Order: sequence, then structure tokens, then C-alpha cells
Amino acid sequence: MLQEAESLLNDIFAEHLKPQKYDLTVAEWADENRFLSSKSSPRAGRWKTSRTPYLKEPMEMMSVGSTASRIVLMFASQLGKTEALNNLIGYTADYAPAPILMVQPTLDMVKKASKQRLAPMIAESPSLRAKFATGKSRDASNTLFEKEFTGGMLLLATSGSAASLASMPIKVVLLDETDRYEETEEGSASELAETRTANFSDRKIVLTSTPTIKGESEIEAEYEASDQRKYYVPCPYCKHKQLLWFKNLRFDKSNPSVVTYECEECHTHIEEHKKTWMLGNGEWIAKFPDRPVRGYWLNSLYSPVGFSSWSYIVDRFLRAKDRPERLKVFTNTILGETWEVRGEAPDYEQIYRRRENYVSGTVPKDAFVLTAGADVQENRIEIKIEGWGRDMHRYAVDYITIPGDPDQPEVWRQMDALLEREFPHELGCTLKIRKLAIDTGGSNTQSVYAWVRDQDPEIVMGVKGKHEMPMIIGRPTQVDIVQNGEKIYRATQIWMIGVSHIKSELFGYLRKEAPLEKDEPYPFGWCHFPEWDLDWFKGLCSEKRVMEKGRSKWVKTYERNEPLDTTVYARAASAALGVDHWTERDWDALKQHLLDSIKLKQQRPSVSEDNGGYINRDRESYI
Repeated sequence: MLQEAESLLNDIFAEHLKPQKYDLTVAEWADENRFLSSKSSPRAGRWKTSRTPYLKEPMEMMSVGSTASRIVLMFASQLGKTEALNNLIGYTADYAPAPILMVQPTLDMVKKASKQRLAPMIAESPSLRAKFATGKSRDASNTLFEKEFTGGMLLLATSGSAASLASMPIKVVLLDETDRYEETEEGSASELAETRTANFSDRKIVLTSTPTIKGESEIEAEYEASDQRKYYVPCPYCKHKQLLWFKNLRFDKSNPSVVTYECEECHTHIEEHKKTWMLGNGEWIAKFPDRPVRGYWLNSLYSPVGFSSWSYIVDRFLRAKDRPERLKVFTNTILGETWEVRGEAPDYEQIYRRRENYVSGTVPKDAFVLTAGADVQENRIEIKIEGWGRDMHRYAVDYITIPGDPDQPEVWRQMDALLEREFPHELGCTLKIRKLAIDTGGSNTQSVYAWVRDQDPEIVMGVKGKHEMPMIIGRPTQVDIVQNGEKIYRATQIWMIGVSHIKSELFGYLRKEAPLEKDEPYPFGWCHFPEWDLDWFKGLCSEKRVMEKGRSKWVKTYERNEPLDTTVYARAASAALGVDHWTERDWDALKQHLLDSIKLKQQRPSVSEDNGGYINRDRESYI
């Protein structure tokens, strides 16, 4: 199949060496030929560029008549950037046939693009139905990953598949959501895909994404290297052209459903229904017009009326403003901006002075569930036990070191015992660890894999850090295990975690100020610590973020960083458990469960010393 596809694409490549002239633009083609399906769009029917006028110029640049070969869209979410790519696919197949490659971050996104976007577009648009194979023939010319059309072919691939990116000539390369791409074994997925256009002088390379972390965002780097266009819209009252910024929204916090926009020139408060006229009369203005790459930036304030409203944006902000992890998502997906991680760790001596008077090894009264993070070293395993309460308050409960070579079974027997350990609770009951995350990226990887494989996956998860991942926890991958010289394929699963994201969140919480008054509550995400020694806090704040060759990285400021690493893993365990999404009702249920267990203990007759007294062995979910 791969050889047949390569032969077909080579024939197409030879055909496209012939000079041709085209006048139709992508936007014009879409207005004439594209129909939106109710399966993929809330606005079913004929495509109208006038609904999203800011897409007109970028789509014109994607057209074969344009000299622009590289177009960058750094957009907030749900502004039509992927639909612009779909229009380019339809335009190319119908009007200017050529080989196309579309790259998505994951296999699930490839399937979604193929089934939920492209297939309905082809089925609903008569001009495309006549060009694409039906998908019912036995030659599989229309599959999830390959869609043959008259004079060309569309290939869909994931960013992690180097093999699918490394061969065959391609004229049109579409790189969607580049900030979520995985590095392949051979380097950048974007660069690998782009090398396939080398033989086309009239190539088109389109990169789109919502940005992520400043200094790590690929789309930000691409936009900064472009002519940096922004969409200026006129005030309906004074006609002054300006950019739309969140800071200029005006609303009453007690009634955020009514939102207006204050003109920066005449200071009139603009009602949102006037935005349709503003968008229709807007224009893209370049900061560096002499640069050859066309770059476009847009935030959600430009979303057409009827989609993401200004009141919706304000509501998202009010719900996110006190939570760094939500504020990051708001900044990326609504404002279309990168999230800047503060690189300096908090002063460890200042955090040390915040210690509270509760006993290490005992769960404080306001913590209702335990997670743990384990860091594996060559001669020991270090584990932090963390309790979680309302408003994402975290309580350092215990810090344990298990000495010994992790390749020896005795070490893992002690880890087994830790999972069975009952931690006394200040309310009078006991708690076990609900979720433990253990690092698998060290020199004892196979031993860790083997132990994880033998554990209950509801309780133990193997993790591996990935600095550029813009989320706490990603998808699991199946890994092989070597035991007694024999390889066991896909023996267990390992979860990727965004260590940079977690460290940024942690340091943001550690920088929060304690309440001034005794009766005031601690802020959201407050970190509670018992009276541990100063050296432990130095380890907690032992790294800082620096920029190196345009990319960010974390470097040690103190050699013993295990307190930081174990805290990161315990946080990943809490995210896997779902703590971030628990409601007040969920926390009430957890607390009531503990209170009920205390009553049950009091009602039971005393037990012999042989079984160690009352033990709560219930591991079932309370939520």
C-alpha cells in the first residue's frame, strides 16, 4: 500500500512541474462550493466567509495564486483555524490538485479530523463528492489515513510517526495544533513534514495552533519569525481602528452577564452586537511587512456574535483568576497568548517559616485523601505522602526514604508495605494512599516497570516526565518489560506528565501570601507543611527555569532535588485521581465517610493486639 501511494504521488509530482495559472482563492472556492454538515458544525449549510471575515486574508494567502509559501495562524481556540485548513484541502482537491499532508498531534485527533470533519465536508459538498473516492471500494483509496482524489491524494499522520513524515513529495503541508506535537526519534515533526515540500517551488506550508508555554511554544516562535499581523477593527462611534484586548472589557463583577468594550480613543462603551460590523470592516496590519512569512494572531474577543461571547469570556476569567492552572488555560485558549512561567523558585527560607504545628506522619483534620510521589535513585527510593482538601489545599503528611538497591526485591517489599500502611488521621480514623505515582525514567527502569505491573493500576501509576507537555497528565503508553532475559511486549502502561507545568503551578502556589487576619481563610492552593528541617525546604525550591538557545529548561540550584520531584509526582497522582474536579459535595462525601468510619470503630468491640487494632481497609472510591 505504501509503495502504491508513493508511486501515485511521484506521478502527481511530475504533473505539477508543468506551469499553471490559477485565479480562484480558497475563500472564494469555499463560498461557492463548501457546505457545512450538521455533524461537524452548529452552522450547517453553505460556508460563508463573511461570518468570519478575519479568515479571508489568511485563506487568500493559502491560495495557489499567492506568492506566500508559509502561513502561520496563532489563534485562540474555536476561531476557525482548522476550518480554514479544511477549506484549503477542499480547494486543492477540487481546483488545484496536488498531494496534501495533514499532521495532527495524536491518533485520536487524526481519526476525529478524518471522520468528523473531512468525511462530512466531502459528503455535503457536491464538487468534492465527484472528486474523492467513495471509500467503499476494495482498493482502500479512501481510508482514515489516505483519501485519494482526482489528480492527488490527502495523507493524514500523527506528529509522533516519523516514518509517515519522512518520504514522498508533498506540495501542501498542513500542521495543525503544532504546540501539542511530540518529538519523533528523528527530530521535530514539523521539520520532517516540511522537508517533503523541497521539490515544489510553489509549496504551501500552513502552521496553526493555540499557544502554550512562553519559550516552549512552537507556534509562538513561528509567529515571532513572521510579519506579525494583527486584526484591527474600527470603533462604530469614532471609527478609530484598534486591537481588541481583554483589559478593555467593562463589566460589573456582581453581574458579569452585561459586558461592553471601551474604545481606547473615544472611551465609548461598545455593545457586543456591534462587533459584526467591526469585524466586517477590520483589516490585518503587519508589524514587519517586509518579512516573507505571513503570520496571523487572534484572540477570542474577535469571535463572531453567536459564538464565544464577551460575557462568556468574562465568566471564564472570573472562574480562573485565582487558580494558576485554569488561568493558564484561559490565557492560552481565550487570550491566544503564551503562559509565562516564573522561573525563580520561591525563597525556601520564607516557605520554611510557614511551617505549621501538626505531627509529621499524621493526616491533618482538613485533608481527606492521600496521594504519594516516589522518586527512584540508585541506592534508595524517596516518597512524599500528601493529603488533599478543599480548594486544592495540600498537606505534607510524611516523607519516607527506603534505602537499598532498587534492583533488589527487598526494596519493593517495603514499597508494598507502604501501600498497606495506615496513616492516622486527626479526626480519629486512618487513611491509606489512594494513588501513588512513581518515576520510571531513572537507571532502574526495568525494576520499576516490573513492580508497577504487579500493582493495582487504580492505586499505582508509573510516570515519566515531559517538560514541554502543557498539562499535568497526558495519555498512557504501553511499554515492554525485560524479565530474566525475556521481553514481555506491552506489559504495562506509563503515563506522561508535564513536569514543567506542575513545577510552575507549585511555585505559583508557594508564592501566595498568607492571610493578614487570623480568621481569614488561606488562599486557594495553599501548601501546608509540618516542622520539617530546613534542608528539605531547600530541596523543594531547588530548581529554576532558564532560557537557553530560545528554549526554556529547568536547572538545579541545589543538588538534592528529591523533595521537589516527589511533590511533582504526588501532584500528578492527585490529577489522575480527579481531585481538581471534585466539588464541595464530593468533599462533603469524603468527610462524611471518614466520620462514619470513626463511628463504626467506636461501635466495634476492641480487637486483639495481633491485628494491630482497628484498620480501615476500604480502598473503594468515595466519589
